[in-house]
Amino acid sequence: MTRALLVAAMLVGSAGVAAAGPYMGFAVGPSPVISNDGPAGVFNAGVLTFDANSRSGRLLAGYRFSALSLGAISIEGALTAYSLTGDNLDYGGRQAMISGKYNYPLGSGLEVFGRLGMHHTWITTTRENERERSGNGYLVGAGFEYRFKLPMAQASLWVDLTYNPTTMEELNFTRDYAARMWMLGFTFGI
Repeated sequence: MTRALLVAAMLVGSAGVAAAGPYMGFAVGPSPVISNDGPAGVFNAGVLTFDANSRSGRLLAGYRFSALSLGAISIEGALTAYSLTGDNLDYGGRQAMISGKYNYPLGSGLEVFGRLGMHHTWITTTRENERERSGNGYLVGAGFEYRFKLPMAQASLWVDLTYNPTTMEELNFTRDYAARMWMLGFTFGI
């Protein structure tokens, strides 16, 4: 009898955690903070900074697997876009990423999560014959998520900080970039 009550209590306590399945979402945030490091002897040509008047956006899709006793695991794919400035030009940054995500429930639908994955980043300008940069890197992130039930689906509001270092090919050398992005997002089950 005690075991049956314990199992029932665990099931009732986990009812606030969203069900498994596919989901989609979007997020917005300020333009990322960028740091650039070039090889020794290379001047500041090509150094990019964030565009303070701009925003970043992300579209994502994922799959949340069945909840574990200590949280849930998801896999996500996302496309992110943002603006940068440098050399008196405006640049557009795009990033495709895939990551694993672990959510740990804190209670009442609130969860803390961590994210680990990899990405490919492109930085381009609309001006002809100008530098274009691209490269691969890893990403790590953390945040908070509030999960709730809509009339037809599970949904969540979340905020996260993602760190994305990248080594990019640029002209005849490589440059290390690192972007830190805050995002506020919304996801819904499909």
